[in-house]
Amino acid sequence: MNKYDKNYTFTLVETEGQLTRFYTENAHVGWLAFDTEFIPEKYYRYRLCVISVSTARDNYIIDMLKVKTIAPLIKLIEEPLILKITHAGENDYRLLVNDYGARPVNIFDTQLSYGFLQYDYPVGLQTLLARRLSIKLDKGALRSDWEKRPLTDEQCRYAVQDVIYLHPLMLSLKKQLKKNNKLHWVEQENRQLEDPDYYKHDPLDFLNTVQVNQMTRQQQVFLIRMQLWRHLEAEKENRPVTQLLKTRVLNTIVQKISSGGSALLKDRTLPSRFIHQHLETFKRFYREAISPHEQELLKRVAGTSGISPEIAIVTDMLHQLVKHKGFLGRVSPNLILSSKEFHRMKTDENYCPPVLTHGWRKELLGKELLKLLENRKDFDITIKKDKFSLTVGRKNRFSIKNFFKRMLKGIKR
Repeated sequence: MNKYDKNYTFTLVETEGQLTRFYTENAHVGWLAFDTEFIPEKYYRYRLCVISVSTARDNYIIDMLKVKTIAPLIKLIEEPLILKITHAGENDYRLLVNDYGARPVNIFDTQLSYGFLQYDYPVGLQTLLARRLSIKLDKGALRSDWEKRPLTDEQCRYAVQDVIYLHPLMLSLKKQLKKNNKLHWVEQENRQLEDPDYYKHDPLDFLNTVQVNQMTRQQQVFLIRMQLWRHLEAEKENRPVTQLLKTRVLNTIVQKISSGGSALLKDRTLPSRFIHQHLETFKRFYREAISPHEQELLKRVAGTSGISPEIAIVTDMLHQLVKHKGFLGRVSPNLILSSKEFHRMKTDENYCPPVLTHGWRKELLGKELLKLLENRKDFDITIKKDKFSLTVGRKNRFSIKNFFKRMLKGIKR
């Protein structure tokens, strides 16, 4: 036993009347911890099955397959005076924002916040509770069937234990964040979860990749049409996109379509029935002229062909320096800038992620490193035997040794 041990009592909410009572009981609480259980692998949109909630008043399990509305819960999620506590809550908020029109405010995500204290972000709730509060969670019901009714005792216990420790965990993290003078950084990062645009999905996000750049223009247009068609068909049939058409199969179709329909039909790695059913559609997608709208979309294709190898080398080097800054500042590099953003910097010499120019990232990285990230195309690398030098522009030649000294100056271990 420890001071955080809790019982797993809860109130089951299955009717609109019970949901109204839940709202009345919690309309003036100071905090609300919640988690969702959903089915991602069967449907085009995730099916929300259960929402577990913990407040200072009680613990609750809201049965989303029985209640017709969750408007009362949405009101609490949107109440600025109530602190919402989640762990890895991005997908939870995505469901509430995209499917229920929620506009969450005043958020503290424990996984996100822990990334400002340790290098190994992201960390699961089970691991984090063991580290911070010496609590051991039973995750046996993680992959259970959340659509099946009635809910089992094991499922209810699992759902409740995922939220009852979030409040003491939040207090523990906040205490250390204040001590390390990072709470304002965490508040900035948590605010991104309040922005509805953060949860928008772009089915054409793949355009900014080297693989697409290496395709012919006709293949690129065909891929755009196939990707949009795949999403529309999956939504119509309420199936996951990759269940309708696996990405591996899609890539093979794109590679083979120029050889005609017979090449697709003869390929043993392709599902013959599916190809027979949609072959004429695929051939039409490949033949049709490019529309003005598609011309605009093609501008998003990464322009890698004109980038010199030096840009990739310099960007990789700067990536390591950013990681080192995070290590010394005890902030996960995955929070500073994603690998996806660094990849875009390698493929587009003029691109610098907007998030680097303000807020905690600017404060952590410092002016000198930010300037180098912004002006990496002006680097000139000289390697002679055991000497390594960099030139930025025509002036400011400096040794790598002195650069490291200036960059790391003032960072507390």
